[in-house]
Amino acid sequence: MTRDFLHYKKRFPMPGQSESMYYSWNLGPVHFIAFNTEFYGAQSYSEKKLVDQFNWIQQDLTEANKPQTRKKRPWIITYGHRPMYCTSFGSKADCQVTATNLRDGVKNKKQGRMHGLETLFMENGVDISFWGHTHAYVRFWPLYQSTVKNGSTNAPYVNPKGLVHIISGSAVRKNFIFQL
Repeated sequence: MTRDFLHYKKRFPMPGQSESMYYSWNLGPVHFIAFNTEFYGAQSYSEKKLVDQFNWIQQDLTEANKPQTRKKRPWIITYGHRPMYCTSFGSKADCQVTATNLRDGVKNKKQGRMHGLETLFMENGVDISFWGHTHAYVRFWPLYQSTVKNGSTNAPYVNPKGLVHIISGSAVRKNFIFQL
């Protein structure tokens, strides 16, 4: 597998100046941010691309949080392929490596973990993150630093102190059914 994403870039042209790897757009009261989670699992691809993306997300969130902008678009929703939190339905590598890198940042020999998205998202009021990859539907209670941060017991999604994560991997494994 090549790490240049050439097939993706040629087949799915997207807006922005980032070779279709990350971009944002607005629809009604929502500001959407799309980004490439593969940078977090394949650091050998390009640390520079990961840093560029992180800096871009940081700048985009700064713009989205200006009072006049936030009044017009009070919701911020992010989405990416591999999830920041996993269940037992994800692979060990996804849940222990990529998810941790997304949350806490990639390891840097000199400075520890860098460019993690969880705190950045929390500090900038991201409301919901949508993910794919795992072939199941999973909705988490609001989370921050692997801890449930519900708004309240009776209304967990009203003014939560954590980010709501939704995995919608579309495909369902054969004979696999969730029951509540």
